[in-house]
Amino acid sequence: MTTFARGLIIFAVVNFLPVDQLGSMTQSNGLMGQTTLVGAIIGGIVAVFLAPLAEEFIFRGFLFTKFQVMFSVWTSMIFSSLLFGAIHFSISSITTFLFGLSMCIVFYKTKNLAIPILLHALNNAFVSIISIYSKLFVSSSSEEISLNEVSQQFYTIALPCFVVSMVLAYYLIKKRFFYS
Repeated sequence: MTTFARGLIIFAVVNFLPVDQLGSMTQSNGLMGQTTLVGAIIGGIVAVFLAPLAEEFIFRGFLFTKFQVMFSVWTSMIFSSLLFGAIHFSISSITTFLFGLSMCIVFYKTKNLAIPILLHALNNAFVSIISIYSKLFVSSSSEEISLNEVSQQFYTIALPCFVVSMVLAYYLIKKRFFYS
């Protein structure tokens, strides 16, 4: 089975999960916009386990690899990362593009799709943890959690994790740890 086919199968499974039918239990507003703790946990499970598999197979395993046949490595990285950012449909498309670009670099350097899948899962785990954390611990006088409160909590946790992970990734790639 081709890389693209694997990615499409996982993508189809993710999109056809009965998240809407769980609506009465989770009061969901979509997979990543859950309004309850249960909804955030279900969204987190999908985001951490299924989405990285599907997206990495499609965008790095298939598109990036196919673009390299037609374009230079850097052009291929940019095209596949632009498409990766575009499917996320939000203001964060710029940061998603940059994340996609970094995953292309990791895949290109290591020639191992498991590494970007793992890093993607870790990234989504951080986002899911922040979402669940905000449901449990961030106090707000209204029903809505203020974006400022979540942003402060997010950057308190995420920024140091990001810096440490980038230094670690650089060190491991430099030492050729992931190379077969």
